[in-house]
Amino acid sequence: MLGTGREAGIKGRHFDGALNTSLVVFETKQDHVADALPALRPSLPRSLVRLFSTYTLPDAWHRVTVGGGVNWQGPSKAQVDGPFGPQQLAQSSMTLVSAMARDFSNLYDAPGASWNVTFTYRFF
Repeated sequence: MLGTGREAGIKGRHFDGALNTSLVVFETKQDHVADALPALRPSLPRSLVRLFSTYTLPDAWHRVTVGGGVNWQGPSKAQVDGPFGPQQLAQSSMTLVSAMARDFSNLYDAPGASWNVTFTYRFF
């Protein structure tokens, strides 16, 4: 397999550490990738962007952290052997929105919850 990969990112800490942000961009190009299975030859997304932020609430709520983010990936495809010969399946670009909350009121355990929602409804 031959290929190149690029990654660029930036992180920030604001308001004395109460707000943290990060932005990451990935791009991958590959040639001569071995087939994973004879019947399935996938093509991974070439571009991926991730943006995420967390915020620690002030004053009496200082042990609670909330956050959210967005993940975007470019289109991908897969060549499969169907009943009538080879078929190419495609997935369009996809966006995933995330939210989270965490409570640090206990020194030994930090209960939290997270939610993910996609805005692309068509998969392969």
